Amino acid sequence: MNRPFPPPASPSVARRAFNATLLAGGVVLACWLWWDWWVLEFRRTEPWRAVLGWWGDGVALLWCLFALLAGRANLSWNSVGPPRVPFARLGALADRRRAARWAWAGMLLSVTADLGVTVSQAWADRQGEARSVAVRGRPLSVEVGPPDKNGVRQLRLRVRFPTADGPHVGAVGIRFDPAVNPDLSPELSGWLRRSIHGAALPPNPPAIDVRYDPVWPGRFWVDDVTWDDWTFARFFLMILPAVQALWLLMDAPGVFRGVLDDTALSAMGPWAVAIVTLPMLIFCGVMQRMGW
Repeated sequence: MNRPFPPPASPSVARRAFNATLLAGGVVLACWLWWDWWVLEFRRTEPWRAVLGWWGDGVALLWCLFALLAGRANLSWNSVGPPRVPFARLGALADRRRAARWAWAGMLLSVTADLGVTVSQAWADRQGEARSVAVRGRPLSVEVGPPDKNGVRQLRLRVRFPTADGPHVGAVGIRFDPAVNPDLSPELSGWLRRSIHGAALPPNPPAIDVRYDPVWPGRFWVDDVTWDDWTFARFFLMILPAVQALWLLMDAPGVFRGVLDDTALSAMGPWAVAIVTLPMLIFCGVMQRMGW
């Protein structure tokens, strides 16, 4: 009769601290890569949507941090998985099954909220554009991103425009083609082109057409540009909640049958969702910085 190999010991305190530091470093790197885009996105929406949008990500990261510090998860150079810790050191099997089910349900609720906010933001943008008010504004400054393979650049344009409640200053992201930009006025195109090439800007920036949502002025548009600016990296970022939901659904049978052993996927708990999606988020952030 074949006997299983004895399980290795739980990660040491130093190893747990290293794992947690590695996770924190990955989170900081991902935030640095996506910060400009997140600022633009969440300033265009109401605070309650922003909070719900961050809730799912925060829950996933907290679960991951808890699993690493508690020794329930371990990162190594050749594997990512749960340590083969004896059952006796992890509590009664019935308690583990119950905890895994509650954790799975909580993560699914968080991911559902994230997906709901993504759809809600897109709907609010459509509704805001339908009731938008046209005014004349002026550009204040522009931050120029790197060109993609076609020479198109991502620009972060700060604009001041009047609203019913007084002047408003906000930022909007637009794509700028070095050849032709049919959605932008010739005056704004010329001003942006001078900014991109480092030429001295005229003292008085051109007046431009601005449309803003009277319900939330942070949601606004410049000239005929829409917010449907989907690069590959940004599109992948928006579907990450769907990837997390699919992962949890694949994990559901093991969770609700009960955690059979420490090598099962369900034994990893919801921390695995964060471990899998964080590298994907960093990869897409690098692509975003490169102009993809």
